[in-house]
Amino acid sequence: MCATDWLCYLMQAEPDLDTILSEVVPDLEDLVYDGAIRLDQVYDTVMDIISCAAARPWWITLRLISVARYQWDILGPELLARGADPNVQSLSGWLDVLLVTILAAMDPKKTTMFIMQLEAVPSVMKDSSKDPFDEMEMDPGAFLSLGG
Repeated sequence: MCATDWLCYLMQAEPDLDTILSEVVPDLEDLVYDGAIRLDQVYDTVMDIISCAAARPWWITLRLISVARYQWDILGPELLARGADPNVQSLSGWLDVLLVTILAAMDPKKTTMFIMQLEAVPSVMKDSSKDPFDEMEMDPGAFLSLGG
């Protein structure tokens, strides 16, 4: 799948994990029914699939995409200028260009804090009762404040 295929599901306000699963694992219902995968493992499976396609942990992927979605008017043209083509690139390749573009637009003094926020392991990894999307999005103001 090219980046466009992934982004149409992941760049929404609430990522469409169900559709990703049905696209990537079309026989998921059969696997659950046959006991090959438990229903409580389905969420972890889709996050593992996203991590694999993005070549980085799923929380970094979702945060990067969130920044792109909120700052598309700034980042979109920059990505085009850098030759990023989500119709041709893999998700991981497109995210690499996105990250470089974000860092290039940012005040160098603030890149360390941005990277720390980007890479912070969500508390859902420690407490499964929490909703992982509660702390995935980076506030648009936080991104703008990092730029200068």
